[in-house]
Amino acid sequence: MSKELEEIDRQQRNSEHPQHIDNTVFAHSIEQALDTGSGNIDTPLLAQEEIEDEEPPRVNLTAVICTAIVAVCATIILLVAHPWKNSDQQIQSSATHPDTVVRNKENQQAVAKAEPPKKDEQAAKSEQQKQQENPSKVEPAQKVEPKSETVKPQVSTLPILKTTKTGTGNPYNSIRLIDASSRKLTISETEQMSKAELALARNAIYARHGYQFNNPDLKEFFAKQSWFKPSDVKIDAIPFTEIELDNIRIIKAQENK
Repeated sequence: MSKELEEIDRQQRNSEHPQHIDNTVFAHSIEQALDTGSGNIDTPLLAQEEIEDEEPPRVNLTAVICTAIVAVCATIILLVAHPWKNSDQQIQSSATHPDTVVRNKENQQAVAKAEPPKKDEQAAKSEQQKQQENPSKVEPAQKVEPKSETVKPQVSTLPILKTTKTGTGNPYNSIRLIDASSRKLTISETEQMSKAELALARNAIYARHGYQFNNPDLKEFFAKQSWFKPSDVKIDAIPFTEIELDNIRIIKAQENK
């Protein structure tokens, strides 16, 4: 039995392809070993060792690395090429834009040359030619006289009271009586009044409250007026209104000028 096993082992080692074992030979050797009753079977162990000695398939790292490098390079090229396209388009547009501007200008000039001159320009040119041909007939420029502005007389807005004359030679019969109790006078209105008118308007405010004057001319003049009602009021106790107080102040300021 041992000789047969040694023969099988020798055949396996001397074969051209030691990794591939003939299944029929191996099965026949096992049957013979079982028939002899021997329990020492070395052939399967040798086959297992030979199987373990086989190297597993290796991964080609070089190919993987090269593939990754190629992919990275391709993405970089795509990213870089995109801005170039945009820049090329901008350059083309900028290159074509001046041509269009020049063409537009040329078209405008051609249209301007084709259009006939306006009537006003033709008339001006004809007049210039006539003046050059006949310089003696040129009319002198007419003098424009300044217009004299008419000054409108200032209309008086003073409130005037109707008065009743005394029938005597009272000096206040011929003086205009200004109403200084109905509304407030302005400085410009008091400037239009004479000294006598200012004094009579100021005393008329007192007469409105029934004040009796010591001056005989004033006493006679206001006694003839229909609105005068004499009273015993003192000059310090007269209840003047705000309008009357303001008018008295403005009239006195104008009298003092």
